[in-house]
Amino acid sequence: MAILAIIAVIALGGYAYGFIKTRELSALRKEMKLYVDRMEAAELDLHAIRSVAEHRLHGAGKQFADLYSRIDGATGGRLRERAKSYAKALANDILR
Repeated sequence: MAILAIIAVIALGGYAYGFIKTRELSALRKEMKLYVDRMEAAELDLHAIRSVAEHRLHGAGKQFADLYSRIDGATGGRLRERAKSYAKALANDILR
């Protein structure tokens, strides 16, 4: 009878230990899932920020090119010639 009681206590102890470990693992899995979800959201945010920045940069470059061509057209190409002569003078100053 005492042996059966000891076996029952050991079995209940093992069951209780398994139950506790299962709950701990479940809590750990939930925490890991939340962490992964946050990291994925941060990655998506980073991708969205990068694409918006690239779009704005492309738009700014296009606006600059349009503005430059309008100014150059209005000055009859003198702006382009001035820029070339300025670049040449700057290169000569650097090489001295």
